[in-house]
Amino acid sequence: MTDLVRAGTSVKWKGITYRSVTEAKWAVFFTFLGIKFEYEPERIPLVSGETYLPDFRLDLHCTWDDVSRSGDSLGVGRTYKRVWFEVKPASDGTIIGEINKPLTLRITQDEAVWIACGAPSLKRSNIIRLERLGDYTSSVGVVEIMGHDLMEYLEQTFIEETADPRNFWHFLEDRRDARLYWIQRGEKDGEHMFAEVIGGPGTSTQHDRYPVESKILERAYAEAANTRFARI
Repeated sequence: MTDLVRAGTSVKWKGITYRSVTEAKWAVFFTFLGIKFEYEPERIPLVSGETYLPDFRLDLHCTWDDVSRSGDSLGVGRTYKRVWFEVKPASDGTIIGEINKPLTLRITQDEAVWIACGAPSLKRSNIIRLERLGDYTSSVGVVEIMGHDLMEYLEQTFIEETADPRNFWHFLEDRRDARLYWIQRGEKDGEHMFAEVIGGPGTSTQHDRYPVESKILERAYAEAANTRFARI
């Protein structure tokens, strides 16, 4: 049995080399839940001339409603049939400093991009969904999204002391349909928490029951936390 290794060390799990333990923990989490994924599947050209290599491509779906800067819905809906999933350390400065490429992919190519702030966590919502930030839509140009106004917005949004919990999401399981998963927004001031079905190996049936933090999710988080990896 191999000792646990540092978070920034490359490790191997099930024949795949991951650049960090944190990425490997997400791979364990997805595998336990039966969520299909590819690790670093392709390097994507960006309008800036740079390229971006997302950590994961997930076989999940999600939706997005266009929202204006005033907060009013523009009535434009979009369904995404895949999710790009980026893993970052649970550090405000790292997330803000390295958000340009995933945010450029989100806005200029209209993709669903999620950023995990650290390893899978049962205790806190730690997934940022860039397609649901709301203040910036696909009509915003790449120059503006790189501007100071966005960096200031992100600092106000994600710095721990002032973070709005509604900007962070976590996984749930359908209350009735096993292995069908949802993603839910964090709660603030007791308001109704928004959640939506995102897929999984389970079969969906029609019902109005809300998702739950199920036993299988608890086990998936525990598996991700306790799995040991081979150092590279």
